[in-house]
Amino acid sequence: MSANNIASRAIKREVTPEDLCGTLVYLASADSDFVTGQVIVVDGGSVMH
Repeated sequence: MSANNIASRAIKREVTPEDLCGTLVYLASADSDFVTGQVIVVDGGSVMH
């Protein structure tokens, strides 16, 4: 990943596969049973930055 891409994020580091684990565990759990029609962005803050 380029340094420019990292600089454009709120969280200034490389993305790792583990960064998705919390979201995936949540979505696979009963805690998310009432969640419908949502877009969950896991991008280190690129969208908000």
